[in-house]
Amino acid sequence: MKNGTQKGKIIVAISVVMLLAALILWNISSENQQAEEDTPADTVSIYMDNVDSQQSTDLLEQMILPKDNANEVILQSAKDFLKAYYTIRGAYTPWQHFEDYREYLSEQGKQNLAIPPDSNEEVVSLESGIHAITSFVSEVSEDIARTVSFLQLESKVNTSLPTKACYMVVLDLRYIDGKWMVDNMPINQLMDETDLSTLFQ
Repeated sequence: MKNGTQKGKIIVAISVVMLLAALILWNISSENQQAEEDTPADTVSIYMDNVDSQQSTDLLEQMILPKDNANEVILQSAKDFLKAYYTIRGAYTPWQHFEDYREYLSEQGKQNLAIPPDSNEEVVSLESGIHAITSFVSEVSEDIARTVSFLQLESKVNTSLPTKACYMVVLDLRYIDGKWMVDNMPINQLMDETDLSTLFQ
């Protein structure tokens, strides 16, 4: 009888160990699944739930695609253009600045982002550049792509103290002669910096 009781205790102990092991494995699996789900795209979707602009919300609901090697080339082309577009050092005219980024534009882009003829008179002393950037590919086909970028810009006019501002910028790009060129900038919208803080950590 004593031997049977001892066997029963061993079976109970083994059952408890197996149950604990199963619970631990289930917990690890749940944490891994959550880590895979918490992507930058989710961060953007959560943020866009609080954006007032219906246009921006509708756009971003269909916006984020997973990154891959092909998309990285598109993103780099978009970032190169944005860096040239937003980087200004010292006195300039709009036409002089246009020359800094026109190499990233397609012929259509040069028309869409053309500088008005009367913009060549005023000279502004401005320093501006991208402090941080987070970009995503939203649409892509064989020769057309769309990107969305969240920028944190730092700028200074004359001798004023530097200020920061956040923008959401959407670019349309086209694959021409082995390069992704910018066709248009349909959205260039000032955003609330506090709402974008999680993208620039």
